[in-house]
Amino acid sequence: MLKKTGGIYQFGKFQIDPKARTLWGGEAPVTLNRRAFDVLLYFVQNPGRVISRDELLKNVWSESFVDENSLAQSVSALRRALEEKPGDNNFIVTLPGRGYQFVSTVQVIAAENGNTGVGASGSDLGAIPASLIREGSEQVRRSTARDRLPWKLTSVIGVAAIFAAGYFAWTRYHRVRPTNPDSINSARPLPTARRSVAVLGFRNLSGRPEEAWLSTALTEMLGTELEAGQKLRLVSGEDIANAKVDLALADAESLSPNTLARLHKNLDSDLIVLGSYTAIGSKGDTRIRLDLRLQDTVAGATIADVAAVGNETDLFDLVSQAGSRLREKLGVEAVSDVEVVSVRYSLPSNREAARLYSEGLSRLRVFDGLAARDLLQRAVTADPKYPLAHSALSEAYSRLGYDRKAQQEARQAFDLAANLSREEKLVVEGHYREVGHQYPEAVGVYRSLFALFPDNLDYGLKLAKVQVRNSEGHDALATVESLRKLASPASDDPRIELQEADAWDALSDFKHQEQPLERAVEKARAQGARLVLARALENQCWLFSYFSQTQKAVAACRDSKEIYASAGDQQGEATALRAWADAIDRTDVLESIRLYQEAETLFRKNGSESGVASVLNNLGLIYQAQGDIATAEKMHREALASYQLLDDKRTQAVVSENIAEDRIGQGDLPGAQRLLEDSLKFGREAEDTGIATGVGYDMAIIRQLQGDLPGAKQGFEQSLSIWQKTGDQDSSASAMWRLGSLLLEEADFSGARKMYEQALTIRNAAGDKLSIAQTQLGLAAVSLEEARSPVEQEALIRQALDVFQKQKARDDEAQAWCMLARALLAEGHAAEEADGMQHARALSAKSQSVLVRWRTAITAAGLKNAEKGSAHSSAGNATRQELAGVIAKAREMHYQGVELEARLALAESEIKAGQTTKGNADLATIEADAKVKGYSLVGSKAAHATSDVHAVSAAGTTDRT
Repeated sequence: MLKKTGGIYQFGKFQIDPKARTLWGGEAPVTLNRRAFDVLLYFVQNPGRVISRDELLKNVWSESFVDENSLAQSVSALRRALEEKPGDNNFIVTLPGRGYQFVSTVQVIAAENGNTGVGASGSDLGAIPASLIREGSEQVRRSTARDRLPWKLTSVIGVAAIFAAGYFAWTRYHRVRPTNPDSINSARPLPTARRSVAVLGFRNLSGRPEEAWLSTALTEMLGTELEAGQKLRLVSGEDIANAKVDLALADAESLSPNTLARLHKNLDSDLIVLGSYTAIGSKGDTRIRLDLRLQDTVAGATIADVAAVGNETDLFDLVSQAGSRLREKLGVEAVSDVEVVSVRYSLPSNREAARLYSEGLSRLRVFDGLAARDLLQRAVTADPKYPLAHSALSEAYSRLGYDRKAQQEARQAFDLAANLSREEKLVVEGHYREVGHQYPEAVGVYRSLFALFPDNLDYGLKLAKVQVRNSEGHDALATVESLRKLASPASDDPRIELQEADAWDALSDFKHQEQPLERAVEKARAQGARLVLARALENQCWLFSYFSQTQKAVAACRDSKEIYASAGDQQGEATALRAWADAIDRTDVLESIRLYQEAETLFRKNGSESGVASVLNNLGLIYQAQGDIATAEKMHREALASYQLLDDKRTQAVVSENIAEDRIGQGDLPGAQRLLEDSLKFGREAEDTGIATGVGYDMAIIRQLQGDLPGAKQGFEQSLSIWQKTGDQDSSASAMWRLGSLLLEEADFSGARKMYEQALTIRNAAGDKLSIAQTQLGLAAVSLEEARSPVEQEALIRQALDVFQKQKARDDEAQAWCMLARALLAEGHAAEEADGMQHARALSAKSQSVLVRWRTAITAAGLKNAEKGSAHSSAGNATRQELAGVIAKAREMHYQGVELEARLALAESEIKAGQTTKGNADLATIEADAKVKGYSLVGSKAAHATSDVHAVSAAGTTDRT
């Protein structure tokens, strides 16, 4: 097993710190995913020794399933990280048939008590090279809003981390999740928190709307000025915008002690800067007077008033004046020449770019992603080389769901970030790695940022978030614990509880989500953090829905929706509506549809293409369940068009699979196969291996319908095995249900019952009434074939029928009526049986599913054949004509099972009509065909019918053929 040591290991130019879980290559951090890091740590703890693959698998990943291929990939990733070229073997040697050997000399340069080597002297920065620490203190000047909270859109002009921290990704679109004890060195001393400053914004006293942009611009520039040198920590602009919503604050020139105290708690801010500005003069010759007030949130008092005057054409000089005086009042040393240069690189190169950038940020902060996108596109045009505008535009695209465009802009920002401070470069890179789904690299970047700025809650939350996305749920939980050790009020932030809940969600431990979500709700209510409360309630809605606590889910979603609406966050409102609709889509279908449509309207208004597409896809699934397959396919194809516009390959794969299922329902098996092939292609392009499992499951359904029962069984079993390993209970139950139906066709009654019962256990636990009823119907079918008590089956079928009627699942209802008619006839209730078949016939006539129409016709014919008396009537002739039509269409569309069932019913009808010779010959052919294809149930029925005919013939019955 990995040794529990705090020592820092050095080999070559590399240093690895087990507790901080960092690897440094000289001056720069080296990114490794969790598995590769653990392998490297095991190597350096066992240098020179031959280590077998089995030893690595046992000691490094004993708690989880990892195959040798994954191990080989981790070693390959290590070679790249250690800059080993093919044939070099400076560090790792592969010994064929034996394993691996770490051949580099390894030195422990820091003892566990931290008294020697790098990282000693109680440094808060852990194992970070001294040169980086120096640059962090001398050049990394911007710990503005970006530093502060990842989901807040930081300071405007000059705040590289603004969007790099990932406002949108942090909020409601992605559920943040929590980390592992080794990711943060919990033993190191708690960092000394810097004084924090929140620049609230400035009133426009000029009365000229065209000068309103200056409020944001001056706020961002002043924040950058104040945080230069890292002596102060800046509260993000997005944090401030949310606090203004929570506390209903307008721009003011002074605040009361009570309001200051609330801001201290809500913003974790020690100091507040606010005031006003006046713009005088004509365009091109505008003079600005800026009046500032510095207030202490703890003492509730004003510390200083500062005024500065300058030209609009040189806002940097104006802000420098004001910032210098404020720093003097706070006893903070002046900005150095090196820091001045760094600040300059963080600003747009011209007034127009600054104006557009500021206005774009302002729109994002009031949840208007569409307007923000347009303004930021123009800002990028006005200054194409300004990295922060590209990063902000990336965030706007993310909010609207344009993932590929967001990645392109993030890449532009990353490529242009060379002249930013190290901190800003890391923030820009973190955003780029995250939107590009390069989660191992993103983890490395945010771990470095949090090590450099350990009093920054924002970076810690961001680290936990990307750890979750990188499937490092335990690491995220450990990061959350380190955040709870920060000084109050940062440690009391309810978003920490949300992060913990998301970590448990990532680990599929949903019971452990309950308490952190409850604490998040309580803390957010107590602090008046309305937007955080709305998100916590939305998450509770999902959780209550999972546990089938529908009333609680509805209450949570309703409250969340109302909070978002009152805050003017229509995107959040639409998301809460969608969650609400999801929660009731099996209990109140009509209301669910209404809520989805309301959410769709809001998403369209906000320009959220991804939101619209997700709602359309979910609506399609509802219509599919109701049997309205044409409408379902229409919804799904519209959703697919949106995801194509967004260039979202993974979701294109999912929706293509949904359309394939619509095609199966309408009998177009070749069309469904083509769509499944598209789904596989999209899944490969998205590098999502899970898509193949779902596609394999649907391909197995097609094989079953086409008569390839062995191929279908293999497909279902493979999908089931994968889903059981990944813990996907719902999908596992579906595969079990399908296997049950297949085994029933093979006349394996005990095997079919076992599969249905296993599926029912899972579905009962989930509380999904519709799937429970479908499984009960399957069990009833097995019992009827086994000739068990039809009275018991009648009761079971009627329960399922009631669910189908309430859920408006018309196709399922038709099948239930058919099954009920069979049970009633077995009980001898011919009149009630006829009534049941009349209901089934009425429903199937409206069904868009060829399978439902065919199986209803076959069941009706079979029941008529079982009735006493002859079948020479016109009704009998009509039945045979209908069956002949079903046989012809089923043969044309390659539905072998249906064809055999229809042929059996037709042969029995022929015999009943007196055509004994022909019917008997057909039965023999059907028995042989069924045996070849594996349809043992149809074959045994054909054999039984043949023996009955022989018995009747022996008794002297006349053959009317």
